[in-house]
Amino acid sequence: MNDNIANNKILVAMLCVGDSMRKSGEISVRINHAYADAHGYDFTVQHESLDPSKTPHWTKLLMLKEFVNKGYGTVFYIDCDAIVTDFSVSIESIADGCDHPLTMANENRDIFGERRGENTGVMVIRNDARIPEFIDDCMSIFCKCRNSCVFEQEAVGMMLETPKWRDLWNRVPCRRMNSYFGKFANELKKPWNLWQEGDFVMHCLRTDETFKVPLFERMEKRLCS
Repeated sequence: MNDNIANNKILVAMLCVGDSMRKSGEISVRINHAYADAHGYDFTVQHESLDPSKTPHWTKLLMLKEFVNKGYGTVFYIDCDAIVTDFSVSIESIADGCDHPLTMANENRDIFGERRGENTGVMVIRNDARIPEFIDDCMSIFCKCRNSCVFEQEAVGMMLETPKWRDLWNRVPCRRMNSYFGKFANELKKPWNLWQEGDFVMHCLRTDETFKVPLFERMEKRLCS
């Protein structure tokens, strides 16, 4: 552990590799960096894959393990297609009063129809000795998940179903932490109003640049001007 990092330090971390770092990614980095600065959190962006043998999505897990091992008390991970929409919400308040080291949104299965409901696009990870081992276990089943359309999320979900790890996850409502608004929901004939003003994060899951760029630009003007 790096003794130069206080155990109570919070890091906001993003992964922007290759095509993900287009104009919308640049805007999301600026917005999320501004949020981190407003709260005095550290901020970092990973621009290169940490394991070229896997798709960049898996680098997300390797990043988190690295930052926990460095001694950060809390790491807040957010995808580059997601932005913080309410700067008044602190990361500390998201998992307040919960002993679980991993906090993620628990999606409504009636809406999304997913098997488990977890989503790794936004995560709060507290420094806990179990986290590096959990990530190693997730990486160990890459071959079982390599063809999954949700990439590393499949491995995380599978591990959270095992007796060893089922108590690791603090489930919070989707609208509290990782809400969706965009063409993805519309194309699936799902409710368009999955995101509302005041929610912590807006995640434009699988939407193209023509949608994300003007939306993110409007949000940046509102949040950062």
